[in-house]
Amino acid sequence: MNERMDAGPIFIVGSARSGTTLLRLMLTSHPDICIPPESPFLVRLRKKYSKFKDLTSEIDSFVEDLFSEVKFNTEWQLEKECVRANLRKISPLNYHAAASTVYWTYLDTFFPNARIWGDKNPAYLRHIDTILEDFPTAKFIHIIRDIRSIYASLVAIHEDEVSRPYWSKMHSPLPFATQQWHLAYEVFEKTKANPHVYTLFYERLVSDPEQVLNALCRWLGIAFHESMLEFYRFNKEKQLVADFVLKWEQKTLEAVDESRVNNWRNELDAAQIHAIETLNRQRMLEMGYKPVTRRVSLRALSQIFLEYSPILKKEWKKYFMRYLFHSWWKPKR
Repeated sequence: MNERMDAGPIFIVGSARSGTTLLRLMLTSHPDICIPPESPFLVRLRKKYSKFKDLTSEIDSFVEDLFSEVKFNTEWQLEKECVRANLRKISPLNYHAAASTVYWTYLDTFFPNARIWGDKNPAYLRHIDTILEDFPTAKFIHIIRDIRSIYASLVAIHEDEVSRPYWSKMHSPLPFATQQWHLAYEVFEKTKANPHVYTLFYERLVSDPEQVLNALCRWLGIAFHESMLEFYRFNKEKQLVADFVLKWEQKTLEAVDESRVNNWRNELDAAQIHAIETLNRQRMLEMGYKPVTRRVSLRALSQIFLEYSPILKKEWKKYFMRYLFHSWWKPKR
């Protein structure tokens, strides 16, 4: 395992519902690449363990914390003792080596012929610089998708009683989609000249997957493989997406379909389209997406107020209670 430790990992980042899962499946279908299910342990455990020059005495604690991560414990399906044993083989064991060992353990267990590990996590869009501190040879693929498609997908999840509980942190689709996409835009602008980051547009990927994946593979330094286009078959065979995630990822069991690109036109009503474009117009234009509505309308403002009202209500209560507390309790001088 040691001789592979310096291999440059691949990180897939992007807004939620931007196509990160699709890209993960395409890359994992390449015989050289292994990208496990999503788990945020890499960043979450860093704060506690990156301060140690050698984690050997902390292995048991590290393993317990690792398996306390719900997504890791339920979706990676690794044996705790196998991870522990592999960690004990590494010396010195800094955080870079410990985290790498976890990924290599997954690769050796499920994809033993692969030689490159990766990670797919939309949340890591905020942590590119931090991850590069631990993995200076890492390569990031930032996938960007039309904000209207992202919004339409989130609306469908929000209205589905089965999927909604897994997205409980999303107050309502409009503010969540806008916040996510604004972050994607900031990263897009910030990383234009960063050699570690490759920007890929979802619409181009599904319109011409072979050409786009060929270009991506050249950037990654590997040969394109036809199996990447058969990702949906590989997903069915290997069950790469957990059953409960398939509730909102059914399309990962099908070949890419270019007609889905503009599905938002049929899935969103006029007020929703106007609202999402009103909030994101300038960034849409700068990223090559053409709005179909005018700048401002009453129905757009009404939709914005409707979807932001739960957040405003929560914030109002928070500040009111803070004011009430400070008004009632005043320290004696």
